[in-house]
Amino acid sequence: MSDFFNRTNQALLNWGWKLKSAFEPKIYYITNRLHYYFCMEEAEPSKRRDVLSDRFLLAYLIYKSRARDLGKTKIQKLVFFIESELAERNIKTFDYDFKRSNFGAFSGTVKDDLTELKACDILTEKTHKQFQYEHNFFALTDNGREIIEESDELLGENRDLINNVDAILQKYDQLPLDTILKIAYARKVEVDGKLVKIKDVRKGTDLNAGISEADSKNKLRMDDDWRETFCILFDRDECKSHNEALRDAREGRCSACDMGVDGL
Repeated sequence: MSDFFNRTNQALLNWGWKLKSAFEPKIYYITNRLHYYFCMEEAEPSKRRDVLSDRFLLAYLIYKSRARDLGKTKIQKLVFFIESELAERNIKTFDYDFKRSNFGAFSGTVKDDLTELKACDILTEKTHKQFQYEHNFFALTDNGREIIEESDELLGENRDLINNVDAILQKYDQLPLDTILKIAYARKVEVDGKLVKIKDVRKGTDLNAGISEADSKNKLRMDDDWRETFCILFDRDECKSHNEALRDAREGRCSACDMGVDGL
């Protein structure tokens, strides 16, 4: 893994072991091997959503996009196109559930993940004013760009899948939003065993865009080291703790140790 991620893990390791050494009676374990199970939504194992893969691919999509109108509606449609079109070829990318909404396919979880990535200083939302209207567009922060650029090893290990994502993104990325919406409404999905255009589907209906892991021939492969790192970077609470650990490591101290045992 790159120096960027090694620095992240080493700072957390130093911070954790200082606490463990100072407060062994009260702290049962703080180690560098963070459990990433909290990053999988609670559900039956076969139905869990891989939050880390989704958030990484979402950040990657925004990194690769060259669209000047990359707002929340366009992101929803790009994610839907990538997930659904590649699922038809038994390639699993995103793992979002979509429903028919006022503007076609919509996932509340995509919206939530955008909010979470903003809270982790990976995304920023910029406002562009045109005439009397204001439009909000998404872009990666410097921190978000560094995370993606330092993930070249992970991207290389998944090159076939990433190339397929890039191809779908290039196909739609710079189309005007109204054209994107027309394509989305005309897209056919299976409902009750029949192929129906999304525009003809009742609002609130599940659109079943994705594919299960068992049925896929390719998916994003991410080992435990990557998962543990992304657990820190892609979760707002862990990200806050990580930033505090980095600050303490730079200052050569452990802020919790300064509090004394009674401060815990």
